[in-house]
Amino acid sequence: MQQHFKDTGYLIYRNLVSGGNVTVGRTKNDSEPSEKDFKQDNIAMLPHTSTLNQIAVDKKILKIVRKILNTEKVLLIQSVPCAKYGRPVCTYTSAHNRDQRMYMSNENEPPVAVAAIVYYSDTSETETGGATVIVPRTGRDDTVDTCPDTHMSGISGKPFANRREEAEEIMSVFDEECVEIVPEFKPGDVLFYRTDTCHRDTPVKEGETHYAHHLAWRCADAVDLQPPGFEQKMYFGDDTFELEPDQLETLGFTPRDDPRWKNEMFMAAMNQRYQWAGFDAKRYMKYENPPPVPRFWHFAPLTLRSTASANDVREKLFQILHDLDVNVEAVSSFWKYRLQKVCGDAYIDIQCHFFKQDSAEIAVDINLLSGDRFVWHHMAQNIRVMFAGGNAKGECYKPRDYPFRTDQLFQLLEHGSMNDKRRAMRSLALSTTNTDISKIVPWINKPMGTFLEKEIQRWAEYIKVNRAHL
Repeated sequence: MQQHFKDTGYLIYRNLVSGGNVTVGRTKNDSEPSEKDFKQDNIAMLPHTSTLNQIAVDKKILKIVRKILNTEKVLLIQSVPCAKYGRPVCTYTSAHNRDQRMYMSNENEPPVAVAAIVYYSDTSETETGGATVIVPRTGRDDTVDTCPDTHMSGISGKPFANRREEAEEIMSVFDEECVEIVPEFKPGDVLFYRTDTCHRDTPVKEGETHYAHHLAWRCADAVDLQPPGFEQKMYFGDDTFELEPDQLETLGFTPRDDPRWKNEMFMAAMNQRYQWAGFDAKRYMKYENPPPVPRFWHFAPLTLRSTASANDVREKLFQILHDLDVNVEAVSSFWKYRLQKVCGDAYIDIQCHFFKQDSAEIAVDINLLSGDRFVWHHMAQNIRVMFAGGNAKGECYKPRDYPFRTDQLFQLLEHGSMNDKRRAMRSLALSTTNTDISKIVPWINKPMGTFLEKEIQRWAEYIKVNRAHL
């Protein structure tokens, strides 16, 4: 059971809730059709009627939850019985979920949380409709059930639309790569699913009412599972991530001293998901002392050394890089950074490590990974001189005449060769000027096939994540 749930992302149990519980679930949750959409007011959240409360702690359901999560210690984090009404199509806007978008929550690997839907209605087409569509997980190369969920509508700066047709225009991954299954559910059936499994609701038949009970649990020791409204606010452009770190942590955000900040994949995922909304990993992470020099480490030609404190050395270097118009990105809280710079049509990609040596000396290893070596040589000279207290020597070396103005770069995006378009998008991404997001949206949303097209899209996504606020 546990392995099947982990691999496919869902389990279905037939007639798990039976008899009187299903009947009461329907009658106690009934009401006149509301102008509000399904679940929006949460008026039926736990505690509710005694019978609906019992569903949330049903022993058969809890037994399955504990097996799935492989622990006896689980906590209920959601219990919302609700009704969804079938109305004429003409009454729905893009915010309604009559024919709902596909969606998922953030990463849940290994599973530390499980969601469930208890059905109080027959979802077959001859009855109420409103079945839940699932996209089974397919493994490591899965392009749909993948985290971070930046391909979802309303996430990472993407426009939000709840209606499926509009949302799928935003989420191009669902054009051809999404294989859906649509099980029919009878009263008493229960669907268990991973929170990072893609799913959506289908339309309820006009004039019918669909009843269900939405539940979720987490492992008692699981961390950074935010309150229910946390992700929903992101759909509409929230400023939550401009809060101070100690404020974010009270909302369930990953603590600064969590060891996962040292993991580069985790860091990249957090940046992709939240950076567009104002999240600054360099400010948020809680750094310990730099690590010791690894055994057999070969220092790069540009290595800076100082007996000042690690924080002072870093602050000094980052000010120099800022003055040289170099983009600095935290790779992990293990004192590792990525430096990038565009100069004319040249681009350089640099890795920067901080180490603490036995003598308490701080060593900063700055190594060119790729890019124009003439630009790098000039920049490295300036870093050495400025770190020693001198002044920069001249402007950045420019390999050839290349447009610098934003309007010229946009002209290249429209009329240049594919390679010129790639260079132009990269220049826009690493420049300090504001970028009109509307001019790069086509490169974000349309499917890309060739290497150059994918590179253009990658830099367009970089602009959206780092500077664009929709």
